Amino acid sequence: MNKRDQYLNKVHRDGRIGSIIAIIFMLGIPYLIASVYDIWPNMGNVMKVSVGLLTLFVPLAISEVISYMPTLGSASYITFITGNVLNLKLPCAINAMQMTDTPQGTDEGDVISTIAIAASSIATMLIIFLGVILLVPLTPIFENPTISIATKYM
Repeated sequence: MNKRDQYLNKVHRDGRIGSIIAIIFMLGIPYLIASVYDIWPNMGNVMKVSVGLLTLFVPLAISEVISYMPTLGSASYITFITGNVLNLKLPCAINAMQMTDTPQGTDEGDVISTIAIAASSIATMLIIFLGVILLVPLTPIFENPTISIATKYM
């Protein structure tokens, strides 16, 4: 097995493991909260509400995976786990490939796309982290009557 195949096998294995972990967290946290506080929703009501959303979301999610895969390459795993694909991750990948004159669908394009999406994901997490850390010290500023008018629209 050559190095390229070894790399791709490792990326797909790690991507699948990461996706499974993300799904466990996304479903496990609400399950844990419902278990601890004994606040289970009525499954009939949940199904009534979710059927309409799922009929729209499932075909859309499948078409996004199929249409974005050629551009994102092996970075698709981290892209779909971290989210904001159309507004942030996809433009970052396309811009990075254009800036480096790297064509889509090549090994070089895959590497450039992965680096761009990883950098975008790290930057997004840092911004969220700073927002969480600075929320408490900035609370008096946000409660100022002049500023609070603007924050109503955020």
